[in-house]
Amino acid sequence: MADLLVITVLLPLVMALAGVTVPAFSGRLFRLIAQLTTGLTLLASLVLFAGLDRAQTGVQFASTHDWLGDILKFSLGLDGVSAVGFVLAALVGFAGTLLGRDVQVRQKEFHLLYLVLVGGALGAFAVRNLFFFYFFMEFEVLVSYVLIAGWGRGGHPEDSVQRERAAMQLSLFASAGALLALLGILALFSFAPGALNLDQQAAALQQTPLSVTAANWIVLLLAVGFGVLLSAWPLHIWAPAAYAAAPTPVAMFSAGVLKQLAAYGLLRLVLPLLPAASAPLWSRTLAIIAVINILYLGWITLRQTDGKKLIAWASVSHAGYLLLGLAALTGVGAQGVALMLFASGVSAALLFGLWGLLEAQTNKRELADYGGLARRAPFLGVAFTMAVLAALGLPGFANFVSEILVLFGAWLHGELWMRLAVAAGVWGLVLTATYFLRAVRTVCFGPVAPATEKLFGPSDAEKFAVALLLAFLLAVGVWPRLATDLTKQSFPSLGKNSPALFQALEKSAPVGGVCNPANPITTDAGLQTPPTTAAKNKAGNQP
Repeated sequence: MADLLVITVLLPLVMALAGVTVPAFSGRLFRLIAQLTTGLTLLASLVLFAGLDRAQTGVQFASTHDWLGDILKFSLGLDGVSAVGFVLAALVGFAGTLLGRDVQVRQKEFHLLYLVLVGGALGAFAVRNLFFFYFFMEFEVLVSYVLIAGWGRGGHPEDSVQRERAAMQLSLFASAGALLALLGILALFSFAPGALNLDQQAAALQQTPLSVTAANWIVLLLAVGFGVLLSAWPLHIWAPAAYAAAPTPVAMFSAGVLKQLAAYGLLRLVLPLLPAASAPLWSRTLAIIAVINILYLGWITLRQTDGKKLIAWASVSHAGYLLLGLAALTGVGAQGVALMLFASGVSAALLFGLWGLLEAQTNKRELADYGGLARRAPFLGVAFTMAVLAALGLPGFANFVSEILVLFGAWLHGELWMRLAVAAGVWGLVLTATYFLRAVRTVCFGPVAPATEKLFGPSDAEKFAVALLLAFLLAVGVWPRLATDLTKQSFPSLGKNSPALFQALEKSAPVGGVCNPANPITTDAGLQTPPTTAAKNKAGNQP
């Protein structure tokens, strides 16, 4: 299985490199190459996911390959959280190749770059080395810039100006965020020399915990760096324009995978480093930003009349729920974030994919330009309605389960201000229902609009892609243990870096509870690990 993981990560990259030597005599050939490659990648990712041992904690299918002596090693492995992200990247990557109807020029270059984009995301989720994690994330930003600038649309007569501006904003913001994240990684490396591997770093920090001051600065750098790519307020301004200007496969992948990769970075790197002494302050800060994302950006979404911009702003607003789950500092909240990575990623990709099918045929983006879609193209009407119901959290879809876990996890925090943030999150769901149901009413029902008259039903391949994304949302929504039985095993390993935070969780949910700031946790020498239950029992038996 370890070899299969290496092959799965390298397959899109190798095929992209090999495709450079093939003459560009047919764009359809390269689209077929991309479809076959990502299809095999999806099958391999599902085999790996099914092969994970649900009873085992820590990394599975691990392999290490020398790259730069003893300093840098290319290490791969999967645990519950990374496996969910790995399947997400493969699934959205494959669906994007089937729904990329709007890419009609320079297809060779586009599909080869798209394979690089997919391979980079797979590598970021599977890699166990901090340097290569940063490398893959920065690589994703550069490739996204080229794809948006070269093939994007601005929804404006001056498309070239709009897409280049959107691509430049993406590049500047994301590169600045990546630079801050790199500084945080370098600072972390300085406290644990030679430990760029996540597991070695956990062991090093277990032996020599960080001081509160050092941990706070590193957390700040990493949180801001990943927060840019997550589109957390006020670092979000690049995201709606970039998603709206991107060609359909890139919009699907950027909103569905790259944003989730930033949340994965926060879950994987930032929370385990968070010192318990400052946990209440960080928790309040994340909760405030989460509420602003949910309510303020949700209000902006409510005012959108451009369909693609509405989906883009909705995706940015829903990042607030990921932040709220992270702010909870509970096992239930963290598990909700892990599941929401998948659910929100798939639903965002599905909405962008469906809107891309409409726009490619009509060249219209305003909601008011459509009407009667359910009558003119029943498959698209039903699929769009189901995608909207999934995005607003209807029971039966994966989004509902993840939102429930996030809200319950935040409620278990126990503090009044966190419960007020949960109440704001519930009102955010009302906003979500308002703008999405209004979009369904405008687009799918009523008299058939002139733009809708031009529509033809999607091809069999496009129907398969839409049905596949819906099937995954329904499968995880009906039986969430497909994912949660794995993700819950990841949190003990996340807690190794910061025993004071993750091992001092008191109000226990299935995997953890609320951080108790009353516990003595710091001295000038660093964090103190609270005594284990076994140690307390042993001490109690002594005379």
